[in-house]
This record gives sequence, C-alpha cells and structure tokens, in this order.
Amino acid sequence: MATVIAGGTVVGPDGSVPADVLVDGGRVVEIGEVDRSGAEVIDASACLVLPGAIDVHTHPFGGLADDSRSALCGGTTSALVVIVRVSSRPCSLPVVSALARSGGAPNPPPNPPPGAAPL
Repeated sequence: MATVIAGGTVVGPDGSVPADVLVDGGRVVEIGEVDRSGAEVIDASACLVLPGAIDVHTHPFGGLADDSRSALCGGTTSALVVIVRVSSRPCSLPVVSALARSGGAPNPPPNPPPGAAPL
C-alpha cells in the first residue's frame, strides 16, 4: 500500500517547499501534489519532512546496535560516532568500518588488529 506524507515542508538540497511525498514499496516515488486515492495518509502539517538526518557527534553509550536502532527510529540515517578512549591504547577500528565488517551485528568483528583495544 502506498503512503502519502501530506502537508509538510519538504527539505532538500535546494531549499524547503510545501509538498506532499508519495512513498510506494518503501521508495519515494513522487514529491509535490500527489494522488492520495487508496493511500494511507500521514498528516505532516506544521512538520519538516527530511530525507534523513545526520548526527555529526554521537557516543554509543547503549551499545552500537541498540543505539543505531534508536537513532533510526528518530529519523537519523547516518552518524559520525565519537569514541572517547579510556586508555592510552589505540582504538581498534572506526566504528563504521566495524559495523560494515560485522554486517551490523551487535558484536564487533572477533579479530581486532594486533595491539588494538577491542571496541
């Protein structure tokens, strides 16, 4: 079933415009005045409609997988993770790389580089 996000202000690279967004099959298929017939309509009046938010400074306090799920629920689609080291040992891998290698699993890769602290 298609979904229309209606009455919001769509924010994009060229600015903000009042528009509806038609989503079908999990993809945005139209922005502007869209056909609402047969679609679930979400009222976005007085709301900004964003393609995704980027959190440029976050700390994974609850564990990387749990924090990532929480961020997605709030609309964050990308994050720059900041890890505060508690020892003089180097961090093992950038978190994004660890997530990619682990397939997004809650546990980091089992073999960090030699001499690196575990995530």
